[in-house]
Amino acid sequence: MARSDEKTKTEILEREIVFTRVFDAPLSLVWKAWTDPEHLPKWWGPKGCTNIVRSIDVRKGGAFRFVMHFDAPQSYDASVHDFDNEILYRDIVPLERLDYTIGDGKGGPQFEASVTFTAMGERTQVVMRSVFPTNEALLAVKKFGAVEGGISTLDCLEDHLGGMKNTTLYLSRIFDAPRSMVFAAWSKPEHLSKWFGPRGFTMPVCEMDFRKGGKYRFNMQWPDGRPNWCEGEYVDVAPDERLAYTARLENEPELRILTTATFEDAGRGKTRVTVRQDYNMEAPATKGAPEGWGQTLDRLAEVLANGL
Repeated sequence: MARSDEKTKTEILEREIVFTRVFDAPLSLVWKAWTDPEHLPKWWGPKGCTNIVRSIDVRKGGAFRFVMHFDAPQSYDASVHDFDNEILYRDIVPLERLDYTIGDGKGGPQFEASVTFTAMGERTQVVMRSVFPTNEALLAVKKFGAVEGGISTLDCLEDHLGGMKNTTLYLSRIFDAPRSMVFAAWSKPEHLSKWFGPRGFTMPVCEMDFRKGGKYRFNMQWPDGRPNWCEGEYVDVAPDERLAYTARLENEPELRILTTATFEDAGRGKTRVTVRQDYNMEAPATKGAPEGWGQTLDRLAEVLANGL
């Protein structure tokens, strides 16, 4: 194992190079940097390079094709300033993992890579693993500065995250009901369907597999009857304490939202609920999130007042 700087843990294994780093940014923002065509080309690669994008389609079966251009000559070959790259996405698990194959797109050497993302409160751990076909192939890229380039790439990601625009919504409300009742209102479809959504919305479809790793599917119908489908996965469930879930909206399928709700005993049979949501304020589907969540929690209070 080689530790190359204070921020990045670097491991050299049999046919593998593994970088681990924690970024001071929420999971949704880090994921956006890796998957949004607007952001990915702006930071990918070591310092000193500029990416010339040929095509970019970040989805399973899609590809990111680009030329990595360096103004300064590279130490191992002063005559080369441009490097063809092709990333082929083998699998994508939203907010969790990217699997891809990377090469030059011209039949040259390839290797496989995976990147995993783990939320750590307000921060995000990223583990970037490259797997080479042979140990000799690993030693060859190591000779050409793969370790230093990987660390420099993560430095560029950190710099880019600092300038990205995202919004974290926080709401905290005390409800006149015990924690078990409040949590039940979030965890049982017969209760959730009565209050979830802004005023005027209804939920004719509320399908829930309420457990960590379980899926859900809602139709949060607009007041005029238009369908508004939303689906996602429960990524954390601690009964009577917290839950976290991802969301994908049918009308904006590229948008991914992470919501966390915590439940605290506020004394005298009351419960404090704190909602945190990371979202893009410029996206049409989420720009009204503060008002929408305020009305949603008002409806929850009304349902709880009637004892579910």
